[in-house]
Amino acid sequence: GLDATSSAEFFMHPAKTSIAYYDEGAAKIVLYDLNNKSEIWSTKVLTSEAVFSVVFSPDGEYAIIEYFDGENTGFVTLYCNNGAIIWQLEKVNLGHPPSISFHPDGLEVAICSSDIIRIFDTQSGTEIWGNPDNSVVGLTSITYNSDGSILGGYGVLSAGLDTHLYLWDTKTRDMIHDYTPEYITYVDRMIFNSVDRSSLLLIGRDAVRGIDYLQRYELRWLN
Repeated sequence: GLDATSSAEFFMHPAKTSIAYYDEGAAKIVLYDLNNKSEIWSTKVLTSEAVFSVVFSPDGEYAIIEYFDGENTGFVTLYCNNGAIIWQLEKVNLGHPPSISFHPDGLEVAICSSDIIRIFDTQSGTEIWGNPDNSVVGLTSITYNSDGSILGGYGVLSAGLDTHLYLWDTKTRDMIHDYTPEYITYVDRMIFNSVDRSSLLLIGRDAVRGIDYLQRYELRWLN
């Protein structure tokens, strides 16, 4: 059966037939088959402190694990079919809990926190792009749109006095929008509209805001 503590957090695989969770006692990540009610594989994580999240690629082939070693954040990328580690990124000093997003094709993964964005090749771990000009502030969320042509990020600085919705063209890596929405408490999720391709939702702790990022106006405010 499922050998997890009551405080364990579960992460659903895209196929919805298995879940990943962190076995704190054994310091390992486990992928558990929901149909057969058995462990598929487990992989030791190089820490005994905490695992914050497990993010799967859209096709479920890869998973990236964010962990904390007591001082720094690290990342481990795995093959989901056997739990083998492909590459890892250790001792990453980030100002806020990072946000992770896979490109829809699964071939690259973006990680952001505070004023840092780094994009990696999923298979090799090679860094493809970063923001060396420090042109962003207080990033709390990052995500790709449905076709992967746009990368969006939300940032806030100075207790809500300086908020930004950033959009980048994923082919040129150029920033194409820097819109200033009204403040929402800690936006940790963004969802692009896959139909009209011009709007998105910012999801915060106490509100949801819809924004038309082409016309640069806010669609609605839900408390």
